[in-house]
Amino acid sequence: MISNLPIYLVLIVVLAFGAGNMAAQNDPTESTLQTIPPVPIEYEASPAYPFGRLNPNAPIETKQLEFLIGEFDCEDKIFSPRNKKWFRMDTVRKAEYVLNGYAIQDKNWTSLSSTSNIRAFDPKTKQWHITYFRTLPYSSAVWKGGKEGENMVFQLEKEKTTSRLTFFDIGQDGYSWKAENVTGGKAVMNWIFKCERRR
Repeated sequence: MISNLPIYLVLIVVLAFGAGNMAAQNDPTESTLQTIPPVPIEYEASPAYPFGRLNPNAPIETKQLEFLIGEFDCEDKIFSPRNKKWFRMDTVRKAEYVLNGYAIQDKNWTSLSSTSNIRAFDPKTKQWHITYFRTLPYSSAVWKGGKEGENMVFQLEKEKTTSRLTFFDIGQDGYSWKAENVTGGKAVMNWIFKCERRR
């Protein structure tokens, strides 16, 4: 009887029957459902460890940015291309281990906007990936890079210029950071800040 049906109807019947079987196989209420143990989160922030902890299984390079962990009072100086002037403002920066100790997230608050970065080391590319988010107005981007001498340097290649971010003067009590646009080998700084660790 099926052999007398048009081929497209036969296909519809077969597909419908197969989809029904797949739905039954994928039904999570079936007896085949297996329970996977919960992922441990002992390296996330907690009352005992307010900034979390480095997971011992994370890439060893993750320690390169441990100087960011904690709370800092910072002085920011930002250049406004619209006004052609530098502006100074106070900033609070806080960083902690996230993703169960495999990455670092920093949060930054100023009178102009709030920003955040998630910093994770990719063992395959041997590079840090820094994903940046900003409000007012919203924007996001990804910088890549790593350790260069005593500094940490990250870059974002744009159409005509390169955005370069550099951490320097890194120590137990704080660190400094600057942002530059590099065009034709010439670097022009547009943002710099110095952070002191809160006690």
